[in-house]
Amino acid sequence: MNIQSLIYFASAAKHLSFTKSAEECFIAQTAMSRQIAAIEAELGVKLFFRSRVKMQLTNAGKAFYIEAQDILRRYNNAVFQARDIDSGYNETLSIGFGLFDTQIVPEHVRSFIKQFPNVSILLNQYPYDVLIQNLEDSKCDIAFCPKNRTEHLKGVSIIEVKSYRQSVAVSSSHQIANKSEITPDDLDDQVFINPSEDCATHPIIFGLFCEKVGITPKKSVSANTLDAMLMMVEAGVGISIVPEYLKGTTHYDISVIPLKIINEQREHVVVSLASNNNKAIKSFMKMIGDYAQDTVSHK
Repeated sequence: MNIQSLIYFASAAKHLSFTKSAEECFIAQTAMSRQIAAIEAELGVKLFFRSRVKMQLTNAGKAFYIEAQDILRRYNNAVFQARDIDSGYNETLSIGFGLFDTQIVPEHVRSFIKQFPNVSILLNQYPYDVLIQNLEDSKCDIAFCPKNRTEHLKGVSIIEVKSYRQSVAVSSSHQIANKSEITPDDLDDQVFINPSEDCATHPIIFGLFCEKVGITPKKSVSANTLDAMLMMVEAGVGISIVPEYLKGTTHYDISVIPLKIINEQREHVVVSLASNNNKAIKSFMKMIGDYAQDTVSHK
């Protein structure tokens, strides 16, 4: 018995008519009768009661029909997946991102889904160190992250997706909330709310940043998500250094004000392993590359 035999049987069981099932399968009625008879002979059981008036499934036929339908569904899924993989498009494209990429990822994923609706997208947020390790271990196909997180990587494709100035997030009631630009002097003796160590900014990195730009914080406290951090800012717990593009994208009652620091432009990138031959990844990276070129050409 082969798949085609199961298709003939399932059609006959659905229609309970050799005439209709033969039409559906584009074969002669006599050929359909022979196919069903051959299946019954192979199984050694009767699958149909047949009379001049009507045709019905036997109890054995009903049980066989249930299993045959399941086999055909699995077969069709197997065919789809095999063809999908052969064409280079795996069923799932795993995309990882970090704390400060939550405002960047959606627009690119949305554009990709429109172009490739048959590719399923799986999104996961990770601490940046975990994100990069998952990329290297092929546990995620594509990663959105700050460019400086990729400096040690070898054999990767990297495309810049966002460039921005550092800004300061403050409560709208804060004394510096009405400034058009913040200087390092404005930030002395302030409480800073930073992402916790496992999310984005290691305390040592924050300390080096303060030393570089000449800031003397009062103290530093941590929040484990972007929402928690911005919520603490709104509540007046402290201030945060954030990407400029967060301005106008949150529902919190805060002000996001540019920080006046020379040569402090930051870049976020999308990165993938160059050795990964999955065409879905390559198509995603090409889409990002085309987007980057269009952005540059319209500046």
